[in-house]
This record gives sequence, structure tokens and C-alpha cells, in this order.
Amino acid sequence: MYIIGKVEGYILISRGIFFSLLGLSWLVSFVLAIIENNKRLIMRWSGHRSFWPSNVGIYIILLISESIFFSSDAKKNQVILGIFISYTLQIISSIILSLYAIFRPNEFITIGEIDYTFIRRATRKTIALDLVNEVQEYPKISIKSYKIKQEENRSVTYFNVVSIIKNITYMSKKNIQDFDNLDKVISQRFPKSEYPNLYIPTFPKIKVFDIDERMKILTDYLTSLVTPEFFLPEFLDFLNIGEPYKNNLLTLNEDALKNEVTLSSLDHRSCSIIEKYFTGGNRDTVDHIGEPYKNNLLTLNEDALKNEVTLSSLDHRSCSIIEKYFTGGNRDTVDTDDGEVRYLKTYIDLKIEKWIQVGSHVEYEITWSFQLLSLNGSCYKRYNEILDFHKNLCKTLHPARLPKFPSKNYLKNLNKNDEQALTKRKVQLTKYLSHVMNDLAFLTEESLQFLGIETTIDKIWSINIPEYTIKLFNPIACFPEIDDSGHYLKYSVKIAKFLNSIKKREWSFSRRFREFDELHSFLTKRFQSPMISSYLNYLNITNIIIPGIPHKTVAPLVNSTEIENRRKSLENFLEQLFQVPQIIHAYALKVFILDIDDEENYMIN
Repeated sequence: MYIIGKVEGYILISRGIFFSLLGLSWLVSFVLAIIENNKRLIMRWSGHRSFWPSNVGIYIILLISESIFFSSDAKKNQVILGIFISYTLQIISSIILSLYAIFRPNEFITIGEIDYTFIRRATRKTIALDLVNEVQEYPKISIKSYKIKQEENRSVTYFNVVSIIKNITYMSKKNIQDFDNLDKVISQRFPKSEYPNLYIPTFPKIKVFDIDERMKILTDYLTSLVTPEFFLPEFLDFLNIGEPYKNNLLTLNEDALKNEVTLSSLDHRSCSIIEKYFTGGNRDTVDHIGEPYKNNLLTLNEDALKNEVTLSSLDHRSCSIIEKYFTGGNRDTVDTDDGEVRYLKTYIDLKIEKWIQVGSHVEYEITWSFQLLSLNGSCYKRYNEILDFHKNLCKTLHPARLPKFPSKNYLKNLNKNDEQALTKRKVQLTKYLSHVMNDLAFLTEESLQFLGIETTIDKIWSINIPEYTIKLFNPIACFPEIDDSGHYLKYSVKIAKFLNSIKKREWSFSRRFREFDELHSFLTKRFQSPMISSYLNYLNITNIIIPGIPHKTVAPLVNSTEIENRRKSLENFLEQLFQVPQIIHAYALKVFILDIDDEENYMIN
């Protein structure tokens, strides 16, 4: 018995070593899964794909052998019983993962740059910034409870701040003074003199709100700080975030602050005015592709080369790697047949055509024309004045989400008198002001006063907007795209615009799924603006519902059924949007569908 017990002891030690190696193999497999997801690789049987199916057989053999080897008395030992339970759990887990490996392989055979069997598995998470966010999870912050304590004969409210990173929860209890101290730290760390173009969230005034509204406002404030620029040690300590994520977030903060790039250092490549642009899309690179895709690719390549325009001929329409679309290009502006670039407008035609040097700073000349009211004028504004206007607008229209204000990141290190930098900023400011001045969700009395427009909101609300309709002209089509960031699907949409049942024009545009998702998110936040609520009350309209959009998927779309379901859902999403006039006139939707209002006749009631 002594010898048997000693043998069983050695076996237990060997089992401990075995389970340690087992844990290491699971860790390696987890790392490999991250690599394949980021690199968009496909699994093969000689590699990682066979790992989990082989584990099923190994654990079944081990479970059977252990059952035979150990005596009935030994099996009553809690340690040995734990081994049996562990084997059973391993078998169950391995079976589940084996099913995934067999039916949804995605690893360790690198796909060629233009292999369309892979592109059909494209996913929206393919651009560089998305990959960073996918690997490095940011904190998700919420405040859902509070506690009132008596301190020094006064009541102090402590808010329970919950931060979740993946499956780890961090909690802290903070009062209003703690929030104010955090705001002071951020203000000191990012002075306006050094970061004039960086939007820095300010701590809102919350005394006038009840406790539930305060929790929501404070949550929004903390959420607005969840960017690499603000992952300061003080902010992470405020959230009580520790390992294993604290060092990672601090590293992101250091990289964000030191890796600012100037426009002059960007390695530009030429931009294609049309959206059918293939990196390396020439005959030499597609010769190995057969039908039915080869001829389509060659046709797209010829179209792209015919319409190719170099950066030097685009004037200010340079490629923006920060906002990931052409500034002044096919988003907030439309290139017309006569070559003119027109900013979208509904009421006010606004332009920034030049700037002047006044002492040590620059002032932009903003010219505007309100043709319906026979008003026009101009004013000079500094960048900081427009930034202050934006911040005040954010407070006034809270909790609505405003258009993105030109950030400081890509202009910080440029000389103030650099013509290229000033042109870049001029374009971005024009886009921003055109948006907030032509969307009733953001247009306020203060906005009119800021530009010196002598009219009232009530007068603008009385303008009779034509009841035009927009309809899908053809079913949405999807096609694969390749660029420097990877492989993805684009959805081609053709629509027609009708006024008094007469078709005025038809046109096409194409968008990625992430752009549909951004539009849905922006429209949802837009209708939270107090101004749009007041305008709808003025029209006696209630219950505007934003239609839903397909859910994001963690795994890539891998078959034609999934792709077709998403295509139909996006088609249904647009059709429902086009049925609501108050949504059709949203500036963000006009930008999204490239609608330029040229033939609409507005009247004043």
C-alpha cells in the first residue's frame, strides 16, 4: 500500500506538470487566435486548425486511462476527483472549439492581395485604427448608483464609477470635487496655448440637474475622455484601473502624444476621385484571377486610371489619414460637372475663402449668403473663437452629438504661418460651420449672432422646405475592395430624387458598413438635440423613430448568406430613413448620400 501511495503521489506531481503545460498551450493558442484575427489569415490542418480536434481525442484517452489506473479508494481523493472533472471540462471545451476550427477556419495561410475567395469573408474591422481598438480594449464607463454621506455637517454625494475592460471591472467612488480636480489636471496638462486645436472636454455645470441627470452627464463627460490622449496616470487612478491594462493604456497615451505627424511628412499617394480604387489594380496583378472577376477588375482599373487625379491638381482636397476620407472631397462637398466644388447647403451658403495675418495670429474671413432672406455678409474669426463657439454649442445642445470639430493632432507641430496647414484648417472649419449652420438640430440664436446674421430661429423655422422624396433606384449591390488598410466590402447605392412626383435626378454612391454604422449613431444622437425637439414641437410632430441597423459582428462575414442578410438589412435601413422627411433633411444624411439641393425651391410662409 505504501508503494502504491507513493506511486500515486508521483503521478499527481506529473499531472501538475501536465496541466501547467496545458495552460501554456491554451495561452499560445489564444495569442495565435489574436494574430489570425488581426492579420486576416486562414487556418490549415497542418497548423493550428488540428490543435483542438486532436485535444478531444487526447483528453478522452486520458480520462479512460485514469479511470482504469486509479483504485476505487483513490478516486475518492478530492485532488484526483478534481483531475477527472478537469478532463471532462477540457473535453467539452475542446469539442466546442473543434467545431469552430472545422466549420469556421481563419488562420495560418496568408491570403494573396487580390484573392476574392477571401474578400468575400471581409469584415468592417480592417482599417488600422480599428485593429488597434480591437486588440486593445478601452474602458467602458458608467455611473448607475450613488451614496450620500455626512461629512463635516454637510451632505456629500459619492458616485459609483464603474469601468469595464473586457471581463475585468474596476470601481471607484468619487464626489463632485474629485471630478473638478480631474478637470483641472487635464486643463493644466493640455493648455490652449500648446493645444489650440485639440478638443478638450470641460467639466459641465451640473448643479441645476437632479441626481439621475447628473449621473448621465458625468458618464458622458468621462466617456468623452476615453481616448489615448487623455489616458493620463491621474485619469486612470481616478477610475482605479490597475493591471493588467494600466500599463497598456499609459503606453497608448505616450504614443498618442509623441507620434504626432505633420502634413509635410505624410507619404501621400494619389487619390482617385471615383471610389473604385484598387491598390496595385493593374493587368499584371490580376492575370492570375479567372472569371467571373477578371474582366470586372480590368474594367474598374481602366476607369480608375482614366479618372485618376494627383494631389497637386486637387487644390485643397488632400487625403486625410486622420478622418479617413477626402477633406473637401466626396463627403461634405460635391464635384460638379463644371469642376466647381460646392459645399452642401440647405439655408446658408458659407465659405472661408482666405485668411489674414493680424499680429501674431491668423483670422479667417467667413462669408455667408442667406438667399431666401436676401441677407449676406462676412466676419473675421480666429480659430480659438470658433473653438469657444463649438464648446458653448456642445453645452447648449447637450446631450446631442455635434459634427467633428477640427482637432489639433495633425496641425500641432506645424508653423502657424504654414500655408498648407492654414489651408487644411480652412477646409475643415468650412465643413464644420456649413454643417452646424445648415442643420436645424444645431442652429441656434447664438449661432446666428456668432456670424452676424440678423434674423431669428422662428423666421428660419417658417421656411417651407419642399416635400421631395428619395427612393432606392436599384437594389443595393456589394462588391469587394482592397486598399492599403486591407480587404473589405463596399455597398453601392443608386437613388433617385423626386419633387412633386417628377424625377429630378439620379446618382450613385458607395459606402462601407462602418459608414452606415456611423450615420446611424450620429442620427440617433442628433435627435437628442433640444433644438430639434423644439422644432418638431413647432411642427406638431412627435415620435420620430430612427430605424435600426444590422448588428456588428465579432467574427468576419464568412459566407454568402451572412453577406446577403447584411445587404438586405442595409437596404431596409435606407428605405425606412427615406420615408421620414425630418430625417431626409438632416445634413448628415445629405452628406452621406451626396445630395446637393440644387433644384429645390424653398419658400417663406
